[in-house]
Amino acid sequence: MPDTSATINVSLRECRLVAYRVLWHHGAPVGTIPAIVDAIIAAEAAGRHGLHVLHEDAEVIGATAARPVTYERTGEELVVDAHGKHALAAVPDVADLTAAVRPANVRVVNAVRPELLGVHGGADRILRHGTDIDADLWWALFHLGNLALTPDSAVSRRHTGRSVFDANGRIVGELGEDAQAS
Repeated sequence: MPDTSATINVSLRECRLVAYRVLWHHGAPVGTIPAIVDAIIAAEAAGRHGLHVLHEDAEVIGATAARPVTYERTGEELVVDAHGKHALAAVPDVADLTAAVRPANVRVVNAVRPELLGVHGGADRILRHGTDIDADLWWALFHLGNLALTPDSAVSRRHTGRSVFDANGRIVGELGEDAQAS
């Protein structure tokens, strides 16, 4: 686990933003990212170092995010086969299946980092107080997440917000709901 001698307090919004960017950079489909971010935050809130796990396993989480799980109900037990999906990416699937099937017992097999499967909820504390995280780990995640952004260039600066600029910085158009960029 990270050395907590130098920590930084990070807000829930910052955690979500950086985790989203890291997952996007590592190929997680956009539609899967919000639920995985919630699982990462829940793991962090539960003391299971969700952000540390994200840093260590970002490639695996991204690569397995869209992998489907299968399940079988036998009596009162629901058996979910994650097929090698990372637990933080499987948590949303397991939660949805559990809500739909309402079994007495749930068993998940073939998940990467299965010790993280029990995380859910828990963002309330982070919402009010932020979370303390190793400063080096935070900045590593922050810079990794920035790789998902469009690189800064003269072309990227031509369109910010609703205005479109030419190479000399003059406004050449406005974008609105009815406008189409060319």
